[in-house]
Amino acid sequence: MARRLSHVIRSTDAGRTFAPLPAAEEECNCAVLGVASSATAVIGQVGERLLLLTDGGRHGRAVGPSGNDNYSWASIQFTDPQLGLALRDSEETGRRPNQLWRTTDGGHRWTLVHVM
Repeated sequence: MARRLSHVIRSTDAGRTFAPLPAAEEECNCAVLGVASSATAVIGQVGERLLLLTDGGRHGRAVGPSGNDNYSWASIQFTDPQLGLALRDSEETGRRPNQLWRTTDGGHRWTLVHVM
């Protein structure tokens, strides 16, 4: 049985106590987290689709582009509860371009931003 190296925990009492988020219990040690609001966040792992956590992390569902082992999520940032950007790095330097993904609905749907 594999041992979990990391997990996402949340405090709802200004940091006095923390509890793991049920929807994100098996995240890899290299996951990145983007927080959209007090109830919504997005997690990205190497080779996986983004995971949208809602209801303070009690529920999660896969969103965004399909998983691809040649890419890893480098950054997920939200400017407000609706608008967010996610940077996806290519593991094959020079062969595949990095990708910039954008959401305007709090992480439910993601579209590729074409950068010249």
